[in-house]
Amino acid sequence: MVSNLTGIRGVAALWVFSLHYNEYFIGLIPGLSRFNFIFQNGRFGVDLFFCLSGFILGYVYFNELGYKFDSRKIIYFYYKRFARLYPIYVITFIVATIFYSIAISTGHEFNHESASNFSLSVIIQNFLGVQTWFGSNSLNGPAWSVSAEFAAYLLFPPLILLLHRRNKSLKILSLVSLLLSIYIYETRYQLFFLNHLLVRVLTEFTMGLCAYLLVKDLKVPAIICQMLRFFLTFMIVILLFFVHSEIILNSIIPLLLLTLITLNFFHNNSGKGLSRKSILNLGLWSYSLYMTHRLFQNIMSGLSLPLYDTNWAMKFLQLLLLLFVPIYTAFLATKYIENPARRFLLKLWT
Repeated sequence: MVSNLTGIRGVAALWVFSLHYNEYFIGLIPGLSRFNFIFQNGRFGVDLFFCLSGFILGYVYFNELGYKFDSRKIIYFYYKRFARLYPIYVITFIVATIFYSIAISTGHEFNHESASNFSLSVIIQNFLGVQTWFGSNSLNGPAWSVSAEFAAYLLFPPLILLLHRRNKSLKILSLVSLLLSIYIYETRYQLFFLNHLLVRVLTEFTMGLCAYLLVKDLKVPAIICQMLRFFLTFMIVILLFFVHSEIILNSIIPLLLLTLITLNFFHNNSGKGLSRKSILNLGLWSYSLYMTHRLFQNIMSGLSLPLYDTNWAMKFLQLLLLLFVPIYTAFLATKYIENPARRFLLKLWT
């Protein structure tokens, strides 16, 4: 079950990656423009991440944290999530801070991020991971979502305690929570007193958790899962191609993605589909890829790359650079920073 969900993380990371790199890819291979409707909607990869995050945490921690209030278990949960996310987060924060320092000293703006947003208060908020809570900018673009996820983690233990029931009311309460989450998601732009990005993340995280609670005891035949997955994937592609209303897409696509997550939870093809080793590896590297790919893009922007040379050999080399370097950087960051740092921090606790 978990291997398919890990594979989804890889798909989500690639989708976000394609959003930020689509102009480069199309500049090198103009024929890819026919798929631009998928690339340009890569923001839904973030929605997929947060629905998946709530779903997986429900799967892993529902019984461990839900039976009764245990302060030590709750603190350890927070510590484990800190050990999981913060090492790569703070490394990319440091690199991004260096970029902004260079931008200030040289008058150069890396990519779309302006050095005018660089201030002591923003630096402190970014270091603490709370910038999205206050509507401030993230020095490393994707870090806004990690800041919002920190808020989701804070709410997770009390939410689990609220939803954990041993009778039929659990499913009813979960359904009510799911519907409420959908309502908040649909109306998030009207909640003017909150940061809409924070509301987006908290809502989708809760939707993922409630979806797990609703389906955790169900059994669905593999053939039904395969048919529904194919149909939903087809529907998502059709909607992205034909529908241009942001309101409609923002309302429907996350729900379809959440349904796909649920179907992949029911059925796991060992060694096939999203459980293939290559997809699983990408899923394992997905967080590092998500947090580092924009930094690499900033480096390319500073160096005025890619060159879009008319020579096909040069175009091919640049395409390899665009694909290989960010993914290989994510592999190295996972192997030598993310995983060792997490093991070290967890060892400190014990």
